[in-house]
Amino acid sequence: RYLRSFAANDKALDAALARSAANDQVYVAKRGSDIGKEPGCAAFLQFQSCETIGEDLSRIAHFHRKGLRVLQLTHHNNNAFAGGAIEPVQSGLTRLGREGIDEMNRVGILPDVSHGSSETIIEAAKHSKTPIVFSHGACKAIINHARCIDDAGIRAIASRGGVVGIFMMSFWLTRDPVPKVEHLVAQLRHVANIGGLE
Repeated sequence: RYLRSFAANDKALDAALARSAANDQVYVAKRGSDIGKEPGCAAFLQFQSCETIGEDLSRIAHFHRKGLRVLQLTHHNNNAFAGGAIEPVQSGLTRLGREGIDEMNRVGILPDVSHGSSETIIEAAKHSKTPIVFSHGACKAIINHARCIDDAGIRAIASRGGVVGIFMMSFWLTRDPVPKVEHLVAQLRHVANIGGLE
């Protein structure tokens, strides 16, 4: 488990903003229309898990003001917001998790369900008033790994206008010793077949 306190993440966010300001090849984007407005790569700031929020939902707006635009509910394990993907007993959103998603919707932070349990993914898709994202992972129908998303999760996200992203980590893409481009394409094709290209 990673320790993600408010103080540590607040400091890390400030450091990321400073590094970006000093780098002419990357800039912090706050909305999709910011892409291409400056030279270099547009970067969207994200935290992987809500431990930094604790039970103080005002921190979501605090981080949004600083430029955070994506907030992952959990990272592998259960927390106060949601059930994690690798837990032996699976669980979904908590009351605080639902309230947290409401606050993300209000301020304009994209809820990310990567690393969440199947229940977390489906419940978050149903609860959020805005589309959600499974930003990085792969398809459980191809590789039965805890970090992969099942077809019900793909459908739930797609039905609300969200996005499922495939991450090029070899052991999620294939069981073959050497991953190939066709393994990545097979994952992308599966998401498109289940959820739709759009």
